[in-house]
Amino acid sequence: MANDSTWADPAPLGFAGLASITLMFSLIMLGKIPTSEVPLLVAVGVTGGLAQFTTGIILFKKGNVPAGNLFATFGTLFMIAPGLMVFLHGIGVTDGISTMLGSFNVLLGVFLLIWVIPLLRAPWVEFLIGPIGGVTLITAGLGHLTTGALSARLTTIGGYLFIVLTLWGLWMMAHHLGKATDFHIPIGSPILGKKY
Repeated sequence: MANDSTWADPAPLGFAGLASITLMFSLIMLGKIPTSEVPLLVAVGVTGGLAQFTTGIILFKKGNVPAGNLFATFGTLFMIAPGLMVFLHGIGVTDGISTMLGSFNVLLGVFLLIWVIPLLRAPWVEFLIGPIGGVTLITAGLGHLTTGALSARLTTIGGYLFIVLTLWGLWMMAHHLGKATDFHIPIGSPILGKKY
């Protein structure tokens, strides 16, 4: 599909959603948000997920298949789905969510590691979402799937890794906003050849 230049770059919207949810996940995993407030994650997950999904659809329209897929997939599976899991658990549909959420996060981490392939043609800062995001989600998932001291350690490590993803999302949001206003915020050159 040809690049449709009638649509503006939606990436700042998607990166704002990403930075919002990763900050919330970090604060929850590091114990900075009381468990009584965790159900409010649903609002962040659904609104951030809609922002990312919308970003993905616009990127599809513009002909950017790798980024469109990444935003649409993670808008639905990384944001909306966990938000709905927390909601359903909160209203008593299930007694626990750790096994499901943990397994789901590990799978999403594997998705991001697979995304490393097309991201090799992206600028190196953009590429970082693949390995850092993959390791973050796998670590967080294993924190849900284990018990005791190991679970606590993995959860804490995952919480700090989510802070890294929050900062990455904010940098990428600033880069794309800067691009729209002729203000250069660097993200490096593609690792392998031309940008996708």
